[in-house]
Amino acid sequence: MSVVGEDNLKKNDLAPIAVDIYNNNREQYAQLEFWKVLHVDDLMITITLKAAANNGSLMNTYEAKVWVELVEFKLLAVDVPGVDTSDLSNKLARFAVHEHNREQNASLELWKVVKREDEKFDDRIMYGITLKAVDGGRVRTYYAKVLVKLVKFHLLVGAATSA
Repeated sequence: MSVVGEDNLKKNDLAPIAVDIYNNNREQYAQLEFWKVLHVDDLMITITLKAAANNGSLMNTYEAKVWVELVEFKLLAVDVPGVDTSDLSNKLARFAVHEHNREQNASLELWKVVKREDEKFDDRIMYGITLKAVDGGRVRTYYAKVLVKLVKFHLLVGAATSA
């Protein structure tokens, strides 16, 4: 388990995920839309962000604490065709490969993301990522699970402003 480093999944990339997790169990009228990151800090990835209600009428400042960890990383016995070129998928895959290399003293290099599956829960999203990585000159298929957990999400007092 580790907190995200600057060289892999960037902290700023977690703000839209934090808003998505926050919205997951809210009533439709209370949905927030991510606007921008105002501040990040290293302890547990504390993000200060601005978000608006889905009608866009009020912009508020929120603080979110996010935890990210690599839950599983394994070599697959079968090849899986396909390519997922989404930005988030690539960032999550780079994080997974980086953490696997760090934990296993390995030297895999991400080649491409094949597919991503998202499993949403109340306070977290589990991303299942099938990826191809180069291992000693051979391209092999791997499966990784990355957990992004919203630890805290609250309105900062006195931060309400008009959009």
